[in-house]
Amino acid sequence: MQNKLMLLAVLAAISPIGVRAAEDVEDYNPEGSLFQMIADLEQEKILMQLEKERAQLQLDMDRLAAEQVRIRNEMDAMSGASQAQTGAIELERQRLELEREKLEQQKMSMESRQPERAPATSKPAPSPINERYRLIEIVGAGRQLFATVEDVTNGQRRKVSVGKNLDDYRVESVSIDEGVVLSKGGEITVLGVYAGE
Repeated sequence: MQNKLMLLAVLAAISPIGVRAAEDVEDYNPEGSLFQMIADLEQEKILMQLEKERAQLQLDMDRLAAEQVRIRNEMDAMSGASQAQTGAIELERQRLELEREKLEQQKMSMESRQPERAPATSKPAPSPINERYRLIEIVGAGRQLFATVEDVTNGQRRKVSVGKNLDDYRVESVSIDEGVVLSKGGEITVLGVYAGE
């Protein structure tokens, strides 16, 4: 009997704890527990990390898009500059072609207005002075040219310049291209380029 009493006493003592534990299990709400709060924080941390990575990817994509636009603009600018340069070259070519045609027309116009002249390579008629003297050299510069002529009969040399006389012939000009141009009584003769040929 005593054992019965003791068992009843233990049961009476345990019974409220057992009932209470069962009630606690039924009343347990995981939403407010420490475990749930830790899990929520971990999940929030992972979501924040993913959001940060997504933002970085978006920033990189925006940078790449801006770089693509910049490269496209540079290519368009280079293409435009090339086309402009090609156009400028073509305009310059057309301008030069027009200038050439204009000069051709002026040349033809001038040639049609000029009287026919004897060709520059024709020889003047021989004169006594051409048979006696030959041109040796022309020295000097600009208008200060002097000609050295040689008397073919005795080998004597003389220097002449514009305005001087040579056997009653007046020296009209001294030129490297034409030689010595002499005049006497309206007759013009040249020593040099054609003399003695």
